[in-house]
Amino acid sequence: MDAHSIPATSGIYRIRCIVTSRIYVGSAVNLRKRCAEHFNALHRNGHYNLKLQRAFNKYGANTFIFEIIEFTLLPEMLTAREQYWFRKLRPAFNICPVAGSALGRKHRKETIEQIRLSNLGWKHTDEAKRKMSEANKSRPPQPKTIEKMRLANLGHPMSIETRAKLSDAKRGKPNHRLGCKHSLETREKLRAASTGQHHAPEEFFEHMETYIVTSPDGEVYTVFGLDQFCKKHQIHLSNLVQVAKGKRRHTKGWTARYLETESTA
Repeated sequence: MDAHSIPATSGIYRIRCIVTSRIYVGSAVNLRKRCAEHFNALHRNGHYNLKLQRAFNKYGANTFIFEIIEFTLLPEMLTAREQYWFRKLRPAFNICPVAGSALGRKHRKETIEQIRLSNLGWKHTDEAKRKMSEANKSRPPQPKTIEKMRLANLGHPMSIETRAKLSDAKRGKPNHRLGCKHSLETREKLRAASTGQHHAPEEFFEHMETYIVTSPDGEVYTVFGLDQFCKKHQIHLSNLVQVAKGKRRHTKGWTARYLETESTA
């Protein structure tokens, strides 16, 4: 079956077995695509319609043809037209009695197992992988995807090589947060959240550790105690400590790690 000879338009179709004259009736927004989907699944012995698959296996691929019954200009009319041809032709291969609905259809255990086995070990071809890769590159990441990636990377410090690559990529580029100011509402929220908070003694002494700090431009500093260093470079002290602990990736492009981590690596 050559799907390329079928127009890529919406309409009603049937798949007919020329040996038994039994048919399957369906509708599609893209007839060419639907034809390819049906026969690809049948050749893989993984079609969801067990009746059609058994007949295909018994009589062979050359005995099944894809025929267009009518073209439908309005896709929203497909279900109604499909139901009309259901009543008129009474297709033997269709499982559902109602067009465009799977209501009342239940797969048997052997059907479920057959579908599972047909999909087991199925792998995309290199050409299909390439096309999916190109499609995903042009698609911007969704907010949920970004949040999943952030949570997955949380607590996983980057390797020195990865940090060096990121530093090289950012070198010479302006900080996107530079010059940004919090709104009055945000300032009030930050003030209210910080009210009554005091540093514990152990947290204070932790600031006196020796750190390896890398600037957004890739310049490396060995710092003992972060207070004066953070004030000089206008960095939030607590945020930089969180970066050193691996709980943040960076703060304003600055990264930090403990000196002990560097010496034992």
